[in-house]
Amino acid sequence: MMKMPRGSRKTIEEQISEVDSKLKELNEQKKQLLEKKEQEDIQTLLEAAKKAGVSPAELVKKLKEKAPTEE
Repeated sequence: MMKMPRGSRKTIEEQISEVDSKLKELNEQKKQLLEKKEQEDIQTLLEAAKKAGVSPAELVKKLKEKAPTEE
């Protein structure tokens, strides 16, 4: 059985650096997706308020009235 030639092996530090870079990219992507989801949730809330005949200002007022007071 012949051994296949191997390419240059990366050091552990290089591998860690690559993983850190990928994590940074993925965390940025996650942040952007969470922001997009929040905007979609806000839009859904506004559409529901509109269907119910409630203005955004009225909705905020009602939510504040129901919120427990902070002490």
